[in-house]
Amino acid sequence: MNLIELKDVTFTYKGESKPAVEDITLEVREGESLCIMGPSGCGKTTLCYILSGVIPFLVEGDFKGEVLYRGENAHRVREKRGYLGVGLVLQDPESQLISLKVERELAFGPENIGLPPQIIRERVMEIAEALGISHLLDRSTYELSGGELQRVAIGSLLTLYPEVLIFDEPTSNLDHHGLHSLKEMLKALKQRGYTIVVVEHDVEHLLEVFDRIVLMSNGRILISGEPVEALLSREAEKAGVSIPLPLRLYKELRKKGVKLPKPPLTVQELLELLGDVVGRAPTP
Repeated sequence: MNLIELKDVTFTYKGESKPAVEDITLEVREGESLCIMGPSGCGKTTLCYILSGVIPFLVEGDFKGEVLYRGENAHRVREKRGYLGVGLVLQDPESQLISLKVERELAFGPENIGLPPQIIRERVMEIAEALGISHLLDRSTYELSGGELQRVAIGSLLTLYPEVLIFDEPTSNLDHHGLHSLKEMLKALKQRGYTIVVVEHDVEHLLEVFDRIVLMSNGRILISGEPVEALLSREAEKAGVSIPLPLRLYKELRKKGVKLPKPPLTVQELLELLGDVVGRAPTP
């Protein structure tokens, strides 16, 4: 089932003459993990804001087209529920935190939709444990590392029980450990049934998480398909997106006549496939 549908959406920011995104038609399917890729300035973040409801509800501009949430107009859903059931994690998660203590941050959303105190407490404990941040509940948000800030920002959304989580370039401020932690967390969220949308320009460390990749350029969608299909397409070359190292090497090996059984998604998988090929090579 399509959770979110965009139909012929065009948006131009107030004061601008050129649309940031143009003629966008896109479906986000329930339970999938989707990555939106493209070069800087191609409209990825604007599309992310449209999917989350930030546009047109909070940002001024000329909006054309239709957004559906579970087949119903997003405006009507928001009027009935007060929110769309979509959580947005910004590129700088610290900028969206408003409380001094982690526990208060996780409780803020449920409090604002009027949930009873006991329910709020139960949700805070549940989500903190699921994200591995129970030990941070009494900490100040000013004392947290980049990875911890990101988890708290995600937790503040999960306590609202959203159906969709959208991440705007989540890898930008993370070190190697943080990247691994993010990948494992996205896998866990996917297993818990969340629909995940990630806006990224480089999927080197997250490729195996995604079911589908959407490539954008100049405010338009070029291609939507399975990750390997999309990244090895001509459209990816035209858009100038960053192709993960394992797939770049896979393409070069094919040009030189070395055929691997399948495209590798990780460096480890590439090494294993190369080992198999070398092992099958005839002995001189």
